[in-house]
Amino acid sequence: MISAHSINAYYGPSHILYDLSFSMGEKERVAIVGRNGAGKSTLLKSLMNAGPSVRGDIAFDGKPINRLPSYERARLGLQLVPEDRRIYHHLTVRENIKIAEHARPKGHVKSDPDAIIEQFPMLRTLKQRLGYQLSGGQQQVLAIARALAASPRIMLLDEPTEGVAPAIVEEMVTTLRTLCDQTGMGLLLCEQNLWFARQLTDRVVVMDTGRIVFDGSWAEFIANPEIKEKHLAI
Repeated sequence: MISAHSINAYYGPSHILYDLSFSMGEKERVAIVGRNGAGKSTLLKSLMNAGPSVRGDIAFDGKPINRLPSYERARLGLQLVPEDRRIYHHLTVRENIKIAEHARPKGHVKSDPDAIIEQFPMLRTLKQRLGYQLSGGQQQVLAIARALAASPRIMLLDEPTEGVAPAIVEEMVTTLRTLCDQTGMGLLLCEQNLWFARQLTDRVVVMDTGRIVFDGSWAEFIANPEIKEKHLAI
């Protein structure tokens, strides 16, 4: 469904990704893991055209999207939930979700914000609460709900558990798993919490210093403890 070939990504003069190639298929759920600074978030932003300058080839459904701005990639079915959430603090929970309808693919029926909220138990009593009045965990759940309102074919989810209470992390697992099962949405998850990543994905990609150093199933990852020791241990 989405593929990247020989990607080099830069922030100004800083070279972050080095000749990286990656692909994932329809409905696939993939975890990208690695230490801080490994390039995980940069990979997601490169696929979305959301920050770094990128050289190389990126395709969606076999068609090149290198020249497409981020909003056009969103309308193809890519939705990025960034690490900093980007909640609109002056809008209510419901309004934050409703605004995402502008990113829906052409021809799709507009989403019902109330129906989206019903799929996230934590948000049901918070519809009229303003973004700045939410806790960090509530903002993270809202960011996921907002992305869902755009009918993504692949959700790019960047470090969703960082700074979030364990109870909310467990609820996110249940909700995301259900959403992927019901909608057929693919999931590309950047995460350092290996337990969380393993609950939601079938395949794991390990990154180190801007390169992919392992790509396989969780069973293969677990069977090779030296990978975790070399590339994930602090």
